[in-house]
Amino acid sequence: MRRLFAIALLVAAGLFAQQFPPSSSGGAPSGAAGGDLSGTYPNPNVAQINGVSLGGLVTGILKNTTSTGIPSIAAGGTDFEFPLTFSGALSRSTNAISCLTATGSQAGCLSSSDWSTFNGKVSTVVHPIGYIFDGGGSALTSGKAYTYFVPFACTITAWNMTVDTGTATVDVWKVASGTAIPTITNTITASALPAIASGTALHSTTLTGWTTSVAANDIIAFNLNAVSSATKVSIVLQCQ
Repeated sequence: MRRLFAIALLVAAGLFAQQFPPSSSGGAPSGAAGGDLSGTYPNPNVAQINGVSLGGLVTGILKNTTSTGIPSIAAGGTDFEFPLTFSGALSRSTNAISCLTATGSQAGCLSSSDWSTFNGKVSTVVHPIGYIFDGGGSALTSGKAYTYFVPFACTITAWNMTVDTGTATVDVWKVASGTAIPTITNTITASALPAIASGTALHSTTLTGWTTSVAANDIIAFNLNAVSSATKVSIVLQCQ
């Protein structure tokens, strides 16, 4: 063990002497530098690393080749990731990335309060479900029913009705999606049928006894229960 330690000291001393040869007077090193150094002692410059000239390398980040110890320029995207760039709503300050607040003219991120407002609007979208009975200029007759599928789920909250003249009463029927259309036995209006007895337009939220829930793909029918003088009757359900 002592022998190995002595050998190591000798090797270290030899390397030191090679890089920093003593002057003839025994003081600080002097003269021309060699090896990977250039210039003269006592202030030589590092000119190369393991024989590779630093002046011959392009500007960049040095990397070490582990097997040989020879340096080279690191390749972006292979040896390291390129710095991130940001545009639009994203911005960067030092190491912090932020998102601009969205406005009417600026793309960006919604604040929590804006999101609540936006989400509230989405949840209260009102879908119109309706039909127009049109006599083509002639007085309508009762007993006409027209059906179609409702492709979305919603809850009926009101109804709107118009006539060009006279009076009218409309019933609403509904069945789940299947192989049969609804009939009078499938009425959802109980005794509170949409009706106009005077005037030509009416909006109502009175849904006493109604079945207001509508499932996706339910089949709805509008039946003209009674009509007098009108040549055109429209009925629209508000469903949200």
